[in-house]
Amino acid sequence: LSKEYEDLEREEQRVKNDEISLNIGLLGTYSSGKSSLLNSLMDEDLLPINAVPTTAFTTKLRYGHRRKMYVVLRNKKKILIDSKQYKILRDYQEKRECEKKRKKREKKLKKNIKGLKNIHDIKYIEFHLPLEILKKINFYDTPGLESVNKEETKRASEVLDELDVIFWVVDINYGSLHHQELEFIKENIEGRSHAPIVLILNKVEQKAPIKWQRVADKINEEYAFSRIFYYSAKEVMKWKNR
Repeated sequence: LSKEYEDLEREEQRVKNDEISLNIGLLGTYSSGKSSLLNSLMDEDLLPINAVPTTAFTTKLRYGHRRKMYVVLRNKKKILIDSKQYKILRDYQEKRECEKKRKKREKKLKKNIKGLKNIHDIKYIEFHLPLEILKKINFYDTPGLESVNKEETKRASEVLDELDVIFWVVDINYGSLHHQELEFIKENIEGRSHAPIVLILNKVEQKAPIKWQRVADKINEEYAFSRIFYYSAKEVMKWKNR
């Protein structure tokens, strides 16, 4: 734990010295509030917050002088898309439909995005945004981890090698880690990634502050995180909209 803490301190200093851009990945279960957290930081409704687990893609947010969107394939090819194409892609992620309708949407998606031959070729969606926060930090919003499906686990694990820090986002109302979270950490992160794992207890506005520490202590018994932070995307957005 002390080594992870030192690594995190070292990375923070390098960012402050403008030596690198820090790559931060948000991981956790479906509906833990990862996308809402990032939307609140960006002050914009960029990311779908009810993406269907089996169709959600990782989204990367990075700095760019002009707003652009790309579909990044597993072969590293980038396909520039416009707002209309992104809307089709976002609709595909958000809809809960039967297999037949989902296949129909896949066909529409491939028809509208030239160069996309297979939905499973997509590694992540990449936003270039002229936001100050992104000048030193790249964010990766990963699909929620679900025990019933392996595809979102694969999509989440694919970006691990690119991360400097992992924000593990947990809905404070859960009170503990799900077994698939512990499995993912042990099978995909421990021994493979040197990125420190920081616990973000989200949706804290739904619990009395006196209970925050109790939840944090219980979760920290299940896994020793490098640091723990409390967050409320809802309260941040409320404050920004004053």
